[in-house]
Amino acid sequence: METLYDARTYPESILTMIWRSGSLGIAIANWWMLGWPERVTKLLTQRIYEDESQHHLSQMQEILARTADMGNFSPVEIVIMSGYSLEPPNL
Repeated sequence: METLYDARTYPESILTMIWRSGSLGIAIANWWMLGWPERVTKLLTQRIYEDESQHHLSQMQEILARTADMGNFSPVEIVIMSGYSLEPPNL
């Protein structure tokens, strides 16, 4: 399984949610933290990280399900080609 970047930043309940969301959920957490750490901090502070992360995960799962025939691309490439943003919400 993928390593979670900067895991100490997250409260225990969020860590549990991220681990339970599997490799795609961990990848989302890593993309967000590596690219937009200030936004992640705001989401955590406002206690909406879990909802936003789960929504993002659901959207990405839907995209990947619709593009199952594109297995020669990585999930990131598929999501980018679909026009969906990897960014967390900008509050």
